[in-house]
Amino acid sequence: MEVVGLHLKNIASTRPNPVERDLFARSAFNRYYYASYLDVKSVLGSFKVEWAGIPHGDIPNVLVGAVKKALLKGRDRAQRASDHDTAELCNKAVHAAHELSKMMTEGYATRVTADYYPEMKIDFSDAYDFTL
Repeated sequence: MEVVGLHLKNIASTRPNPVERDLFARSAFNRYYYASYLDVKSVLGSFKVEWAGIPHGDIPNVLVGAVKKALLKGRDRAQRASDHDTAELCNKAVHAAHELSKMMTEGYATRVTADYYPEMKIDFSDAYDFTL
């Protein structure tokens, strides 16, 4: 999915017609979001089978809910076993889960804006990239 997003981004950046440039850019935002979602869902599913089918809107809550709970449980076990390295890794993973949750929330909001709010203009002022 990421390769499709990159292709759409490249097309958007080279289109002389502003309407076409806007449409391709909006589609690129959409594909990049879903590429991220599929990657996160795949990794979560490798940890627990029930996490493999999480709808994209639920990913942020699962990360700061069930995933965080599992990591804290592992950290507590590691601390009881005086395994300080593993406990520290669990702490870092909790922080990473929060950051990933935030990124997925922001990515979802960007995708929704790109898909449903065409009045929000895409900024093409950077010759190699664009923003929403």
